[in-house]
Amino acid sequence: MGTLHQKNLNIHTCQLNEKRFSMGFVTEKISPQDVEKYNLLEVNKSLHTSDLSNWTIDRERDIYLRYISYDWQNPSCSEYSFYWKGNLLRIDLNTLSYKGEQGGPMRQTWEVISLSRDGHFWLPQDIESLRVNITSDLKEALLARGGAEIQGHYTSYIPTFTF
Repeated sequence: MGTLHQKNLNIHTCQLNEKRFSMGFVTEKISPQDVEKYNLLEVNKSLHTSDLSNWTIDRERDIYLRYISYDWQNPSCSEYSFYWKGNLLRIDLNTLSYKGEQGGPMRQTWEVISLSRDGHFWLPQDIESLRVNITSDLKEALLARGGAEIQGHYTSYIPTFTF
């Protein structure tokens, strides 16, 4: 992880609303049928996890986001698997800030540490040209996931992305 320089960040903010949230991503429990369809037992072995509890999925576009773990030495860093149209990607994210009060908005700033496939720390050449589409869909999935997690605690979820 390098030092962040505020002047060099390209920051994008989204706000959760019904129209945006209903675009296709839902956060739900993973069904046994989906465990089989997406071969999640094998995926879990490769990611050294056993969690099959929930995910954020857009079935129409064949995209899902699953939380895998966090770095116990740096809890603001977390690992996700991001299945994007046939490509299983590993995303390491850092939460730069997380602020909110019960009954008010929740604000969270996300930074991508790495976006990779097949154990590399970069996107392979065959999908590198799709990086803009991949990160756009990742932002939508994080927005939907955060929106589902704040229900009952906060009035809205406002993520900011440095990617």
